[in-house]
Amino acid sequence: MKVLFVSMVVICLILSGVAYAQVAVTSQQSSGTVEQSASNPNTLAVAPTFVPNKISYQGLLTTPLGAPVPDGLYEIKFELFNDVSAGASQWVETQANITVKQGTFSVLLGSVSPLLGIFYQPLWMEITAVSGPGISSPILFSPRTELASSAYSLGPLVRDSVIGYNLPGGRLSIGSSADISIPWGVDVKTGTLSAIRTKNIPGFGTTGFWADKGDSSGRNYLVLRTAGADRWSLGTMYNDNFSLYNWTYGRYDFYATMNGLVGIGTNSPTKKLDVNGAVQVKDTLFVGSSTVDGAINVFQNGAAEPTIKANKYPGGYGGQITLQDELGNPIVDLRPNGWGEGGGIKAYRTTSQVGFEGWGNWYGLGEGYAAVYGNNRSIIFEPRFAGNESVQLPDSSISAAEILDEPGISNSQRTIMVLNSTSGTVVIADSVDITVPAAGYIEVTGGAWLNIYHTTGTITEVWLGINTVGASQSTFPGLGVVRIPSELPTSTSTPYGYPGVTRRFYSVAAGSYRYYLNLRFVGGGSSAQAGYPYIQATYYPTLYGTSTVMSPTAYYNPDSKTDDSAQINLDQIQISPEEHLQQLKAKAVQLKSELDATIKQLDKSNGSSNGSQR
Repeated sequence: MKVLFVSMVVICLILSGVAYAQVAVTSQQSSGTVEQSASNPNTLAVAPTFVPNKISYQGLLTTPLGAPVPDGLYEIKFELFNDVSAGASQWVETQANITVKQGTFSVLLGSVSPLLGIFYQPLWMEITAVSGPGISSPILFSPRTELASSAYSLGPLVRDSVIGYNLPGGRLSIGSSADISIPWGVDVKTGTLSAIRTKNIPGFGTTGFWADKGDSSGRNYLVLRTAGADRWSLGTMYNDNFSLYNWTYGRYDFYATMNGLVGIGTNSPTKKLDVNGAVQVKDTLFVGSSTVDGAINVFQNGAAEPTIKANKYPGGYGGQITLQDELGNPIVDLRPNGWGEGGGIKAYRTTSQVGFEGWGNWYGLGEGYAAVYGNNRSIIFEPRFAGNESVQLPDSSISAAEILDEPGISNSQRTIMVLNSTSGTVVIADSVDITVPAAGYIEVTGGAWLNIYHTTGTITEVWLGINTVGASQSTFPGLGVVRIPSELPTSTSTPYGYPGVTRRFYSVAAGSYRYYLNLRFVGGGSSAQAGYPYIQATYYPTLYGTSTVMSPTAYYNPDSKTDDSAQINLDQIQISPEEHLQQLKAKAVQLKSELDATIKQLDKSNGSSNGSQR
């Protein structure tokens, strides 16, 4: 095996973008040792454009007997490993036409393959003579030779009396090979951890990072990239305003001006916070504070004035919400009443005229108020007044049909005792008259207390009923009946006493009606009396549901019992509110026609009378 004695001097190994001091090194081979000499470390040499990524390497090739190899041109392979005998190859290059004289040679490693990104670990050089004088097949020289640093390569920065060390005109790549195609000053590529970490101490001027662009028209920002494409920039662009810029969509997602205005989605904010786009608040939105009045203005696109305003009422007492048109004219105003507690609302029918207003505390009087205003008439509700003044309606605001559609009542009552002393007969205890303006329904109720004289051994029966003929009485639903069994003893000076109540329902047309309260007496006693009788008729214009009334064909049967054994014919009547309203309207039209005919007749009569006077 061939033996290689190598004298190696690392002249410079600095990454892209870093200036260096040139070091003078002399080597002298003696028993495998290397002697080095260096110049003054503070001497600044002329810096090249960038630091070459090459190593000056010298060596001595000998035969197994220790004699130098023959002179000539050789092809030599240089390879760096991360282990003295095994390990993985970190770099390799083969150089041809290397001049070897008396066994010595000198090359610049990295002339074929750049030496980038490997000098962060121990390395060993392995040399193979591929071809040359007397070499028929590649010869591997061993053992591998460990690389060591040159003294000045351990501190390649230039000493400056003001700023310390610097790399004038150079480039620095950390974590990977420098990308010289893009003029980055510092290129940092690392794994999963943060690429850059700065630590400082508290106090002014001890920040971990400074960036100064020199003048306000320049650019000074941090660019975040993904897959080689610019995504975001954070910093200042062409001015001193701070921005977060989205390069993908070409927009300012955040923008802060020097005078304290902040824009989201815009680079021309006009307020403390100017948002171009929708805003969603997941919790509570506070506008203003306990010491500052808040206000909200909502604009319509193209309108110079806000269409919705929410702010403090100028007179105090609370907040105000105003709806406006695009010209700033009021539409709806919701505000305090200005007289203490309570508030109100105004709705406008023109730009200056109110169409509706309602107040909870009208002029501080503790009463409500509501009004509807028109061009010719108004409707006002003012409950602080009593009677008719509390509601003001326009003339003829209630139609004739509505007036007809009012319930009514008629009542009669007497303070006498009505006597029926003839068994099997009917006497009239009382009657009532009622006139109804339209078709509808009449409910008639009547009553009295009954004094009945009874003879034992006979059945005494007294009816209290209602009809429209009087002095006769048939059975009907609602008939009041008192029956004294024959087993009861005879009443002498004190009659039997019972309450008597009766009720009857009628379906009627417009017109006048009289209803009778009848007292019928049958029995072996001397008489029956109706004390303080009364009868009441109530008119209802509308039927909501189904009702049954006595048929006009129901027959008179004074001997019938009241146990439903007698036949009673019933008619069923059902009418909806809509049908009833149509009937009322038709009746109103009929009444109007009759009234017009009467007026014409009167006018004609007056004309004839005037003519005869002339």
